[in-house]
Amino acid sequence: MNDFKYLKIAVTGATGWIGKNLIETLMQKIGYETFIKNVFLYGSKEKILIINKNCRSVYINKLSKLKNDSVKFNFDLVIHSAFLVRDHLNGVGIKNYIKINKEITNLVLQSLKRLTNPKLILLSSGAASAHKDISDEIALIKDPYGFLKREEEIIFNNIADTAIFRVYALSGRFMRNPERFALGNFILQAKKGAIKIESEMSVIRGYVSATDLSNIIFEYFLKENTLNSNNIINAVSEEISLLNLAQIISEKFGNVPIIHNIDKNLSMDSYSYPPTKFQLLSKKLNYSLMSIDAQINQTISDFNF
Repeated sequence: MNDFKYLKIAVTGATGWIGKNLIETLMQKIGYETFIKNVFLYGSKEKILIINKNCRSVYINKLSKLKNDSVKFNFDLVIHSAFLVRDHLNGVGIKNYIKINKEITNLVLQSLKRLTNPKLILLSSGAASAHKDISDEIALIKDPYGFLKREEEIIFNNIADTAIFRVYALSGRFMRNPERFALGNFILQAKKGAIKIESEMSVIRGYVSATDLSNIIFEYFLKENTLNSNNIINAVSEEISLLNLAQIISEKFGNVPIIHNIDKNLSMDSYSYPPTKFQLLSKKLNYSLMSIDAQINQTISDFNF
């Protein structure tokens, strides 16, 4: 069994939504002093990051340092979540978006090759599940985010002892740009007095709390003898329709009205995975997952209105 207090751990994408939750969870497990000594954080640029009032500031290294640090510290575990999400596509263009993400993947790949016994936890996306054939250039252009996520899964499985956690819809602390996400957007709308849902068809999302995800990742690593390459864990603890999600949020804001069936041209949409396996994994690890109601409460409580 591993003990995090004695492990050297690298976390990429440390300033992102999942990254901040990983930092907070790990710091709670091992304490600030051990964290500062043994955990190395990487982002797009150097900065000092304050997680919350109880977690003192931590230093974020530029991701380009990871390769040399891999030799210097010989990390026992790399947790990789650094990636340009879809929202950057319009800003940088498809060619640059592909180029930047491939550079990130290659940098982490070269860093893993320098480790004595590389172990990787990869934060992937449900969008990767749509891509089996990563030689299809047309698929890359049509869905660069999902395609490149799947490409990462395959590349890293071939070089390191890897566990892949696919995330579909996330809830909880440290949400950035909440208007981008159904949960965050509904909360913002409810605060203003009404929630609008565009589609008249059923829209399903598979949620997991970022706190739960972080805890499951660390418990899984502690209790499994191997990370089982090719093991894909679909991180969905609760499935819910957007209409039901809106109804729960509406009640929490004094039963604000819900306006739906706006666009008659939208079709049924499901971005999820049956939650049974993830629920069984949590039981095996003796960890209790949050209900969707608790996830919504946690998300609302972390908002600064």
